[in-house]
Amino acid sequence: MFMLWSYHHQHQKQQWAHKVTHNKLVSKYSWYLQMYFFKADQSAVLAACFWELLREARHQRHQREQNEMDVQFTTQRTLLLQFQEERNNLEEQLQTAYKQIDNIS
Repeated sequence: MFMLWSYHHQHQKQQWAHKVTHNKLVSKYSWYLQMYFFKADQSAVLAACFWELLREARHQRHQREQNEMDVQFTTQRTLLLQFQEERNNLEEQLQTAYKQIDNIS
């Protein structure tokens, strides 16, 4: 029952939409409104375009800075690991030297 009602409702809705879209008066009125708001809002459209351009530029700058920070973090992490490895090697050499000194004494 619901499916029948839904089909009928959709069919009526499509017929109404078809009538409205093909009505010349509605078409002329919609054209008039578009032109009216376009003329009235030209400065607003221009401001919106510049605002969007600014937003996109800020987003790109943020992405670029984020990428630079990622590269810098990776580089610093690599250096830190190298320094830790070098420190561990030096500690091993120092322990070996202490053992040699103990063997001599």
